[in-house]
Amino acid sequence: MADAREGRPQSVLVVDAHAHVLHEGGQGAGVNYIMYDGDADGMLEVNGWCGIDRVAMMSWHGPVCTDAHDGNEIVWRAMQKHGDRIIGVAVIDPTHMDREEMDAEIRLRHVEQGFIGLKPYVRMNMSYEDEAFTPWWEFGNEHRLYGLMHVAAHTGGVPAVGRLAERYPEMSWMIAHSGGSYSFAEEVAACIVDHPNVYAEITLTPVTNRVVEYLVEASDDEHVVFGTDAPMRDPRQQLGWVLWADLPMVSKRKVLGENFQRMVGRARLGLR
Repeated sequence: MADAREGRPQSVLVVDAHAHVLHEGGQGAGVNYIMYDGDADGMLEVNGWCGIDRVAMMSWHGPVCTDAHDGNEIVWRAMQKHGDRIIGVAVIDPTHMDREEMDAEIRLRHVEQGFIGLKPYVRMNMSYEDEAFTPWWEFGNEHRLYGLMHVAAHTGGVPAVGRLAERYPEMSWMIAHSGGSYSFAEEVAACIVDHPNVYAEITLTPVTNRVVEYLVEASDDEHVVFGTDAPMRDPRQQLGWVLWADLPMVSKRKVLGENFQRMVGRARLGLR
């Protein structure tokens, strides 16, 4: 809190577990999403001001606009340019890829390029338990990767994540936007209690009052993870959720970076 009040970067480890990235020079995505300086260079500049040390990036138009291959290429270029500051999150879309194309993308992104995260999305309009996803989940389980799961009714909701966590216990399953409301936070926390490989990622614009404290109390401080959803959302407000939370310093350190760093460190791809 003192660092933030003085405008200094954070002096503890901070890792953003949920961010997108635009193409080089990108300033937005269509008429509805203005994202100034939303490419990797612009995002990392703001992260530097905040003291966000690393960021897990997926593209914007991979999950949202279903152009997975080109979106992954944007992330890969950013990874090459900025090195360890960026953790690659791959999008693979069974609605636009056949099995051969999926296998090729899995090998390219995870094996050859070292992407750690798996990101399906609601706009694929299918259940995350659909067998079309199975090769990806099986690979993630074998290599102890993590999935970032934005859930909705048609994806199977939180219960589907719980069932996947049981079916693929070596994967880590992070539920996005868990701080969006108390009803959702309650459902996510219950899933965490039943499944130790499920995690709550907090980001959402509403900044639900004291929901970070609630998630820690209802699960524990080992399963709550900081994320921003940048560049669509400003990382500074999202960071403030945790900095001003009524939590002990040891818990804040876990939420800000240690929990997600541990999750990433489990990966068996040999690249961190």
